[in-house]
Amino acid sequence: MNQLLGTGALVKLGLRRDRIMIAVWAYAATAFAASTSYSYGRLYDTVQSRREFAEGVEHNGATRAMYGRVFNADTVGGLTAWRVTAI
Repeated sequence: MNQLLGTGALVKLGLRRDRIMIAVWAYAATAFAASTSYSYGRLYDTVQSRREFAEGVEHNGATRAMYGRVFNADTVGGLTAWRVTAI
């Protein structure tokens, strides 16, 4: 007796039923990451300003508890990855 009998049919049904929601969630996640990156790029346009922001986050216990430590504040991508991975 195969324990996974019918799994393929169920996955196919789930994908067919939720194809709109999967696309919406993928778009929303992409838009969130892109807008976060754009915002950080505009707000903190120099390496020094990004480092100061990260230092402020390190000294704020509530922000650190919610989002964790900022590991790479030198780039906009590092700040974006820090912020998006918490979600």
